[in-house]
Amino acid sequence: MDLRQLRYFVALYEEAHVGRAAERLCLSQPALSQQMRHLQEDLQVELFQRQGRGLSPTLAAHSLYGHARELLRAAERTREALQVFRGQASQTLALGVLQTVNASLVPALLERLQQRQPHWLVQIHELSAAEIERRLLAGSLDIGISYLPPRQAALHGQLLYEDELQLVVAPGHALQAFRKVSLAQAAEQPMLLLGEEFRVRQVWQEQLAREGRRPR
Repeated sequence: MDLRQLRYFVALYEEAHVGRAAERLCLSQPALSQQMRHLQEDLQVELFQRQGRGLSPTLAAHSLYGHARELLRAAERTREALQVFRGQASQTLALGVLQTVNASLVPALLERLQQRQPHWLVQIHELSAAEIERRLLAGSLDIGISYLPPRQAALHGQLLYEDELQLVVAPGHALQAFRKVSLAQAAEQPMLLLGEEFRVRQVWQEQLAREGRRPR
């Protein structure tokens, strides 16, 4: 059973006459009858019975008709969906992104990109800031979502969004009552920080250095 046979079947079901169905399909009557025989043999059911000069569909044909229409409509929707790719070569976009922003930022960006460039294939790589810049310079990434400004002078950066650091303290901590905490206040507290290779650690240390402080 294939889509062509289903299309022939639908026409014959709706016309209830081999001649009219063949004319509608621009097909010879013998060719249409042969395809219907193949379809019945494949499905192992009888689809039509002779009734005067026309045809009467069986219960199996009534059931098949609903499924056939649904399949043909789905095939047409698929064909229409793929029209956008006609004459266009698929393009791959390699995107490097920090793990901390991937889940919150990337899905919305991908949805907008899909609407504008539906034929693009996007590869997402969760990387550290240093690795993102290294791969951008090497040409294995097209775009990186990382910190500003770029550490490498050859890279161009553009502000995408702003974020702020959140201080997490235990209940009853001396800083719990503050809505905002200054760098000087934070620097007095013992901290658990990410490793030296992480850009967020480097940003934190740079800001403290401007205050003449070092993290504890």
